[in-house]
Amino acid sequence: MGDSLLASKLDWIGISVHAFREETYHHLTGLRHFEGDRGLRSMMAEFCGKAIRQKNSEYVNVKIIRDKRYLSDQEAREAVAFWRELGLTRVEYYDEPMTRAG
Repeated sequence: MGDSLLASKLDWIGISVHAFREETYHHLTGLRHFEGDRGLRSMMAEFCGKAIRQKNSEYVNVKIIRDKRYLSDQEAREAVAFWRELGLTRVEYYDEPMTRAG
């Protein structure tokens, strides 16, 4: 799917991140189909690397929206660092939920 997205005429792709660890994901969603920390991170690192090479470092826009009940300060810092270390320049962090109206 990632290759199809990169081959499309999309100007950019947005990813909203609400959890960085499997347990946090479960608490937020009640779901257990998280592919594991390493699997998801590896998959996203591969996709983002391709996106940077084929498009540019701004093609992928990551928004991390923190729910303080579940996402610790440490996990939030890890998430921001992970995306930035991949070379992405559009990594946005919100310390509380936001509305589409601003």
